Amino acid sequence: MFQNNLLMAAGSLGGFAPLGVNFDGTNDYINRAAAWVGASDKAASWTQVMWLKCAGADGTAMEVHEGSSGCWDFERKSDNNFDFGTYGPGCSGYRNVSTTNTTLVIASGWTCVMCSSNGSTNQIYFGDTDVTVSTYTSTSTSDFTFNSAFGADSNGARPWNGDIAELYVDLDNREDFSVEANRRKFFSATGKPVDLGDDGSTPSGSSPIVYLSVRSGDAAAALISNRGTGGDYTENGTLTLSSTNPGD
Repeated sequence: MFQNNLLMAAGSLGGFAPLGVNFDGTNDYINRAAAWVGASDKAASWTQVMWLKCAGADGTAMEVHEGSSGCWDFERKSDNNFDFGTYGPGCSGYRNVSTTNTTLVIASGWTCVMCSSNGSTNQIYFGDTDVTVSTYTSTSTSDFTFNSAFGADSNGARPWNGDIAELYVDLDNREDFSVEANRRKFFSATGKPVDLGDDGSTPSGSSPIVYLSVRSGDAAAALISNRGTGGDYTENGTLTLSSTNPGD
């Protein structure tokens, strides 16, 4: 079980307090029925960051993100470890695959989950902890021109039961999370969320293809409005605000 007091610290300094969104584990998810605007198939150089809080029973497989036909999969498996997998154009064959050596369960609470790959090095971090077990790497072209779903697979199956906040996907810039300064782009030394900018451009200097952020005063459905460049999502089910938020 992963617990890190750094990530569980209360409050949020600096006035930035993003809101979490609850997915009920039944029919709540968000999706795009088309590829991200501006996406193209290319060699891996990507970063994916999010805050997660599990509520579904430990030992239950749940999907966080899936491209159509599983082209880019990020999920919690039935052993409570997480993995990601990217595939070649048309979802043909593995490109980069990693899993974690540490689980994320109900007792873990809100956790900043960070992944990246440049085709040679895959990374998964839970906060400041490197939890990566890399099983496959490739610098060959990956498929990034898929439909996209968060909170379930692309057909609404294996739904996420828990909370999600601050979804960030950058297909053009890979952050090396072994460098502390790169981790601090997303959460502070005291475990608080960091403001990524209105359009998510603060970490890399340019707006990423996905930045889904719910701010103070927003309804949960604001999560579908993409502050990044890749286009908005559609709400399925009824999203609600979380009872707790990252940084609480």
